[in-house]
Amino acid sequence: MTDKSDGEIRKMTMKICGRYTWLGLLFVLAFSNAQAQEVLVYDTTDEDHVAQTACTNLGYTCTVANSTDFDALLNGAAWDLVIMDLPSTDPDGPWQTSLTTYIDGGGLAIQTGWDSGDFSTLAAVFEVSISGSHDAVQFYQWDGHPLFSSPNTVPANVTVVDDVWGTNGFFFTIDAMGGAVAAAGFTASPTADQAASVIGNGGRTIFNGFLFDDFYPADNDLSGKDDIVEYVENQMVLLIDGAGGGPAVTIPVPATGPIGLLLMALMLGLMAYFRIQRKS
Repeated sequence: MTDKSDGEIRKMTMKICGRYTWLGLLFVLAFSNAQAQEVLVYDTTDEDHVAQTACTNLGYTCTVANSTDFDALLNGAAWDLVIMDLPSTDPDGPWQTSLTTYIDGGGLAIQTGWDSGDFSTLAAVFEVSISGSHDAVQFYQWDGHPLFSSPNTVPANVTVVDDVWGTNGFFFTIDAMGGAVAAAGFTASPTADQAASVIGNGGRTIFNGFLFDDFYPADNDLSGKDDIVEYVENQMVLLIDGAGGGPAVTIPVPATGPIGLLLMALMLGLMAYFRIQRKS
């Protein structure tokens, strides 16, 4: 059998390496896209920044808005998720109309709030109605809902730590005809007009009838992470994954440009090629 010439070997090497480089590039791009979820976080207080923390923990790209720029930011980009940590100052401008338009257009949103007047029309967009307000009440998992178990295991009873704000949220009645589901409530078992976390719009929205700050800090299950942060992470992952977005990637992937991606892909291609060579 005749040995191949050096030219033939080089040509074969380039062909195989090129083939695996493209595979490597697809692999790298898949991981980069999985982490590149663009999240708009409304947070205008000096308190606990629970939503910001949850967003950062998940490796998403988090843009923090305040009362002056929220409406402009919401309307100015295509967000994968909008989360409103709203225990106090409202955004300026017609933010309810903007948020309604965003949700009606297929957007994903997580809402909190304290002033029922803010939600005279917006509540129905989240497929709830407000049955009353309350002053810092603990909440419970209802019907073993997986919102408490993936990706974090959260205690089935999340207790108040600090009553930071004057009015702390709402009791909800769910729009069952619209398909809304209560994942948590203010009673130990499902009770009418006592819903606390309502998933609506086919799994694209969640309205929480409590303020995140009231439950922070507390790590009652000794997991190393505050319970309310875990719960908000679970909500973000549920909406993004359930709506067909990329999976939440918690393994850090370095942010890099096209050249960096190409180099990473080339490295993966070379590794694959030499593994084949060793086996042959």
